[in-house]
Amino acid sequence: MIRSVTVNYEKELQMELSSRCLEMGRKFRSMFLIVIAQVAILAVCTVMRMARETGASLKGLMTMIGVMTVITIALSIAFCAIIFSLGKYYDDFKSAGILFVLYQLCTLLGNMLSGGAGPVFMLISSFFGVLYVVKLASAMEDSFSMVNAEMADKWESYKKIFVTVNVATIVCVVLLIVPVLSAVASILLVALVVADVVLGVRQFILLGQSAKMMDHFVNDPEGAR
Repeated sequence: MIRSVTVNYEKELQMELSSRCLEMGRKFRSMFLIVIAQVAILAVCTVMRMARETGASLKGLMTMIGVMTVITIALSIAFCAIIFSLGKYYDDFKSAGILFVLYQLCTLLGNMLSGGAGPVFMLISSFFGVLYVVKLASAMEDSFSMVNAEMADKWESYKKIFVTVNVATIVCVVLLIVPVLSAVASILLVALVVADVVLGVRQFILLGQSAKMMDHFVNDPEGAR
């Protein structure tokens, strides 16, 4: 009797976990697609701005840039909504959502305000941006704690490298004011900027892999582990 109850309880837990993974897999995929769309729009807007600066006459150029900017904002709101919706499973997603909103607001204010206020808000937005990524990585790590240990380790490793790169960047910026070390700090900063870009690509790849792994777990729980 006890064995039967235990087996039924384990089956219920497995069904609940599979249902959660199914929903999270869909949301991760939506986040992945939103990032793709944002990168594509950013590339198109960059080309359009370059064309405008070179004096090219493109009908409705400014209108198109405006429309794409609105679409980008809408995609950011959708992305944020998805992160908050995942908060019902893990609290770090809620924290990541709040930090994402603060990051976006400070970035917006930094771009809008002139004088000394603009750079200050951009600096604050960078701070919130780093905290957002750390919280998101922690939430993703927790999401795979009972699903796939390898994927959880990947997110943990990503978080550690991300924090290391950003701390190193801050140290190098401080060292720029030291005459003896400024040259070395400048070289290291270039390398760290490249590393930051690589980490951005890595996060994008991990997000796609996370969506696939959740689907894999739903279809084959034992194989996914």
